[in-house]
Amino acid sequence: MSRGTCPKCKKNRWLGGKGKVCKPCGYSLGTCRRCQSKRKLCVDNLCYVCYQDRQVRAQLDQIETNFIPITQYNRHIFDLYLVYIRRYGLQYFHLKQARKLKSLLEEQACPIFKTWLQIYKWSEKWPLPHKKGRASGDATIKIACILQELGVLPPKSEELGRQKLNLIKAFTKNEQKWINPFICYLEKTNRASDTVLKYLVSIRDFNIWLKSSFPEANIILANVTMIQNYLDHCLQAERKTRYIRDVYNVLNSFYRWARFEHLILMNPCEPIQVRREAQRLQVCSEEDLEKLYAFIKSPESCPEQAMLLALILFYGLKIEDFRFAKVEIFSDQMTCILRRKDLTKGKTYYNRKEYLRLPSKPKWFLNLQRRYYVKWQRHYQKVKKNYPQYWLLLPYHLHYNRPLGQDCVRIRINKASIAATGVAIHPKVLRQTCGHIYSRNQDASILATLGWSPQFAFHYTWLPRQYFTGSK
Repeated sequence: MSRGTCPKCKKNRWLGGKGKVCKPCGYSLGTCRRCQSKRKLCVDNLCYVCYQDRQVRAQLDQIETNFIPITQYNRHIFDLYLVYIRRYGLQYFHLKQARKLKSLLEEQACPIFKTWLQIYKWSEKWPLPHKKGRASGDATIKIACILQELGVLPPKSEELGRQKLNLIKAFTKNEQKWINPFICYLEKTNRASDTVLKYLVSIRDFNIWLKSSFPEANIILANVTMIQNYLDHCLQAERKTRYIRDVYNVLNSFYRWARFEHLILMNPCEPIQVRREAQRLQVCSEEDLEKLYAFIKSPESCPEQAMLLALILFYGLKIEDFRFAKVEIFSDQMTCILRRKDLTKGKTYYNRKEYLRLPSKPKWFLNLQRRYYVKWQRHYQKVKKNYPQYWLLLPYHLHYNRPLGQDCVRIRINKASIAATGVAIHPKVLRQTCGHIYSRNQDASILATLGWSPQFAFHYTWLPRQYFTGSK
């Protein structure tokens, strides 16, 4: 056997056998008995992809049999890892990763994972990427994905612990003496995690600007002039009025707390006045509404797109509701089970029932439910899954059965509105149109049962309307 240029593929490889070609070119062409694809056959009438998958699965069984974990939880974690990788076509790098994970779990006791922050810390301490030089495909992240499917971990997008730590690191140690107690105060008063993150982002940005504009000052000694200059700076940067008011509210809350803790003598935000943005509702025109209604009622329309538009226009569902909603069928009627997050400050009760049972009348709406559920069942059978999770919206790529991201849901709603009207209508506009429809008679009380707060539902009786105009 000698090395040279293969006469078939023109690559520099080891040449041998009949015709002095490289080994891949020497394989015969045929139909793989496993995947039924026309490829070069390697061994036992299998293509290389199927042969590799068969070999790796056999060796994974041996690794699983010989695995002696240091704790029972390590056994459970390793089983979840095998569950994840066995759902896909296996390659030799999966085998290498499994061996490294096996050695690690036989020596190190794994903590009980309850948050994504624990996952990230463990992954940074013991990195196990599936390919050398690549950060993606880490074994710990794969385990976390299965834990999320089981409901042990929250969705990755809602785990803000790592972001919070990174924002805190942006402050000096001396500044952290003020920031950390303020964060504890926010969490003690039951603020949501994303609210705490918004507070930190606003304070960090103000602190960065303060250091560049007034090097001798610090965040706790900022005065009225400095804060007013920062708000003017935001205005000159063409920030929206709502953003400037949000920044002011954050700084006002921080300095109110600092005064209560006797860190400062007066709140520098008190003398400052920030105007409110003029509120108005952006709704669909009557022409677009007629097109949306016709699309929803039509038996020829895509059932998923029609159902998305119907649930927004008739029930006011938001993107977050679609992401975590589950579907069930009772007596030939479809029921959406909506997610209920923990109540936080300012939200003392839920403004919507957990179970949204869709009516059987009119008949076209029942037919839409049937068409949607038939398509959903076919889709669900193709999704790779190990645990039953009946999400209302399923991923098109079929790779896993986890909640979709916000952008994915938004894109689907935009495509539905384009199919109905020829224009991409933002989900927020569609939801405001729902509120507009139910408040036409100057009575918006029903909105308090469709997800709106009673205070803002009342605004629908007097806020001015503006018709949405989008580009095709």
